[in-house]
Amino acid sequence: MQKKLFVLGLSMCALQAFARDGFYVAPSVGAGISNVKQDLFKLDPNGGLKTSAIFNYNAQLGIGYRYGRWRLETGLQYTLTGYKYKDLVIVNNYPNTANGESETRYGHLSIPLTVAYTIPLGSRWSFSPQAGALLSFNTGTRYSADFPGVLKIDSTWTSDKFKKERQATSVWGRVALQAGYKAGERVTLFAGPSMQYMFSNFMKTPANAPYKASERSYFINMDLGARISL
Repeated sequence: MQKKLFVLGLSMCALQAFARDGFYVAPSVGAGISNVKQDLFKLDPNGGLKTSAIFNYNAQLGIGYRYGRWRLETGLQYTLTGYKYKDLVIVNNYPNTANGESETRYGHLSIPLTVAYTIPLGSRWSFSPQAGALLSFNTGTRYSADFPGVLKIDSTWTSDKFKKERQATSVWGRVALQAGYKAGERVTLFAGPSMQYMFSNFMKTPANAPYKASERSYFINMDLGARISL
């Protein structure tokens, strides 16, 4: 009987620790790797160039509402994504120059909408799976290339070039797993992996092209942040 009461007491403590309903803010940062899924070379029997991942980061200020174990969160997120090409060749240069690299980076300002569920793991620790969607306003592109001893480029696309080749907005999906630690009466620290994938086509197909080009960014991050009850 005492054992049952002890277990019941622990359960009640866990529920009280994570059952504070109401609004909260959640600043966070994340870093990881980014790449793209491209389909640009329909006429190339070899499949075209292969992309490589690059380092990416994001920062977010979330605001949400907690009801029992459920949370609904929105806010603002800025993300830097992109990809790299390796072993490029300047074909009109003699002799052909191999082993060049190029890197393309995109900026995205997004509005997320996320649903999360909190699973208590004692009086302070918790586990939280999350899923949601984001609408991003794509803010620009930076391109750099390096062909050692021959050519070096570092440029930002003009707004006209960006409008011609990329979409102004994109729709993403997001999933995440977070471990939480209740550091105080109103503060919960959290950390965990997340993944975002661009569902909509980021690329505009050139007029009169015999194929439809597509490009979809994605990234995997480790996020760190805090939820602060208001």
